[in-house]
Amino acid sequence: MVLSTRNRHFMGAASMLALMLLALESEAAAQTGAGASASPPEDQAGSADIVVTGRLRAERLQDVPIAVTALSGATIAEQAVVDVQGISKLVPMMVVGRQVSGSAASIFLRGVGSSSLSSGFDQSVALNLDGIAMTRGREIVNAQYDIRQVEVMKGPQALFFGKNSTGGVVAITTADPGARFEAMAKLGYEFVADERYAEGFVSGPLTDSLGVRFAGRVSKMDGFFVNTAQPNALSGLDRTVSSRRVPYGESLSGRLTVVYDPGDGFDATLKLSATHMEDSGVAYERLCGGGRTTPLAIAGIVDPYADCKLDGRLSTANVPQEIAATMDYARRDGKLYTEHNSRVAMLRLNKTMGPITLTSITGYYRFRQGDQNNFGGAAAGTYNAQQSYYRQISQELRALTDFDGPVNLTAGLFFADGKMRYDFGTLNLALAPAPGSGRLDSFTKRSGFSGKTYSAFGELKWNIMPTLELAGGARWTKEKKDSYVQTPYVHPLAPASTVVARNIEDHFRDDNVSPQATLTWKPTPDLTLYAAYKQGFKSGGYNTSLTFNATTDKSFGEFGSEKAEGQEVGLRAAFFRRALHLNVTAYDYDYKGLQVQVYNAITQVQRVQNAGNLRTRGIEAEAVLAVPGVPGFELRGAAAYNKATYSDYLAACYTGQTIAGGCNLQPGPSGAFTSQDVEGRQAPKAPKYAAQLGASYDFALSGPLRLALSGGMQYTSRYNYSDALRPDAIQKGFTRWDAAVRLRQENAGWEVALIGRNLTNEYVITSASDVGRTGGGTGTAAGVVGDINAIVERPREVHLQFSIRF
Repeated sequence: MVLSTRNRHFMGAASMLALMLLALESEAAAQTGAGASASPPEDQAGSADIVVTGRLRAERLQDVPIAVTALSGATIAEQAVVDVQGISKLVPMMVVGRQVSGSAASIFLRGVGSSSLSSGFDQSVALNLDGIAMTRGREIVNAQYDIRQVEVMKGPQALFFGKNSTGGVVAITTADPGARFEAMAKLGYEFVADERYAEGFVSGPLTDSLGVRFAGRVSKMDGFFVNTAQPNALSGLDRTVSSRRVPYGESLSGRLTVVYDPGDGFDATLKLSATHMEDSGVAYERLCGGGRTTPLAIAGIVDPYADCKLDGRLSTANVPQEIAATMDYARRDGKLYTEHNSRVAMLRLNKTMGPITLTSITGYYRFRQGDQNNFGGAAAGTYNAQQSYYRQISQELRALTDFDGPVNLTAGLFFADGKMRYDFGTLNLALAPAPGSGRLDSFTKRSGFSGKTYSAFGELKWNIMPTLELAGGARWTKEKKDSYVQTPYVHPLAPASTVVARNIEDHFRDDNVSPQATLTWKPTPDLTLYAAYKQGFKSGGYNTSLTFNATTDKSFGEFGSEKAEGQEVGLRAAFFRRALHLNVTAYDYDYKGLQVQVYNAITQVQRVQNAGNLRTRGIEAEAVLAVPGVPGFELRGAAAYNKATYSDYLAACYTGQTIAGGCNLQPGPSGAFTSQDVEGRQAPKAPKYAAQLGASYDFALSGPLRLALSGGMQYTSRYNYSDALRPDAIQKGFTRWDAAVRLRQENAGWEVALIGRNLTNEYVITSASDVGRTGGGTGTAAGVVGDINAIVERPREVHLQFSIRF
């Protein structure tokens, strides 16, 4: 049989890794022959020799056949990372950012992710907190603190983590109480944003079998961007500026952990956490489309304060109080804001009976979030006020065996019940006051869904011989999702081309079986080679962010399930008595029915569809070296290549895309074309290259004083940040530089740290959308591209911290 080009490429990568294996096996044999022990002393193990639980079992990172980046809690704290967006900067090929509407999040890994525009989408890259799956996206604003470990697993993870993990899983494990009393308090100040924060924990045993840990974090900041807008009434309405610095805000989080372990094979862990976050909302940088240097007018008015540059200066103003007074879900003072409140509860029960361990994980998660936004700048704009609510109850039961024989089993059942409500009021048209009521807002919409997930999974592990393991399993999933979209109010003068009142219901049903097989060869304790075949599944549903107009119908909101299939090969090796760790993974995955969504800035309708195919293939490598002979000196490096390209996909045109610019397919009722062929194009938020280098040195100064120095860089190549692949929406390649210095006295427990992140002050766009009511002529010869609202991640940070441990 003749191999396809794809299979030849993949077999070539496998052959390369096999050759590397032979060379490494020879090296390992030489080390063993020279008298190296099979299990080197622990004090010679590098920091990469950590334990991960990606297969629901505790395994050394160097043994586990999964593409994973593992970050210890110490690494997270040393980098002053406190959220998922900060975690993403430590993982090559990961792009995470906030958004305003829809899911309010953009999470991409290896170019695979979900559009932020739809509140009906689950994330393709799931967040898992202490065993509870969170896939709505809004969780990225929650503070992450007192972390034990973060595991970023790449590629489909259906077998152990279920649906909605086609792109990967970010698994966060928080700290538990230990066997002795300990406490920590930290105070910090960040100079650029004038952020003040405090963090700490108290932990220890109350009895021989009961331990408690309480951790918390509080922060308040003034903002890291400058707002150049001035108070004005250019549109005939008062537009006040709430702050000269944005985004300003505060957060408060706390977590209680209780562990009961009577020592008879049973243990229980309860975690209760709460977060309150409120800020001035996501800050946009206005970028002018088509190479223009001044913004386009909205409602005939040009924003005089927008500079069309990516420079940390933006123009934004509050919603005029005349509009906020009658717009549903709006704060009457018109101030822009995001307020997020979440609660999480997790109860884990373990019972070990000889070689069998039974586990129950019960989860409860809910959030409420309100937003008030201005998408048009300081002159005139599109205003939204949103209220969202989500509640999820989940239950997982699983059994793991650890027999002395060659065969062991992991099996489980999973159930989740979720309910989402997403309501908003908006003004996206320049209309006279509504007759009778005097309302200025354009329409009000209510939407949501209720869903249930039933799942069963299992995997058999067979040790064919002491150095060879074959594992195979599958997960069955059944999905039910009932959605609704209602339009209780439409301004009586609103044109039907923009919005009409319509109430719909949708009932989605699907089931799936996602198999997985892995062959692992471990000829020595410090050498692992594996090959894996995987499938993944993300359920479909309905676009609850859809706004109906005269040309849209129910089908515009329907989208099917997303599926992934492919393979990967990996190499895990350690040298020099585990001072050097090397991990290499090559992968090739196909995504069919990728869920995508594009916003039309003229009709202001969000069209959702399933893309034809997305193929991701690439290679990743990570290395950590504890420099021999220099205690406390460590070098780190990572490199990645990723090609994520579309095939068989006719995408919606971006606003103002002309016929000559590629919008030349599928003419609509007006005769203008509506689609573009993106065959062979690199997917959005999918850089081709990424690399990281770092070094740290921890050494004694005099007496009990120690000094720790660290520094590093992260390089990411250019990528398109527009879901519609606008040619002018390019984030150029960039390099961030970080550095830190720490002085501590170990016997006293105190530490002073100066931490610098993104010292080169790179402005990096993570997500964007077209500015409403700008541009036009899409699908014609005379189109004018609209402006862009770009969301930029936090620039330079300089932290001064003092902490003390007891």
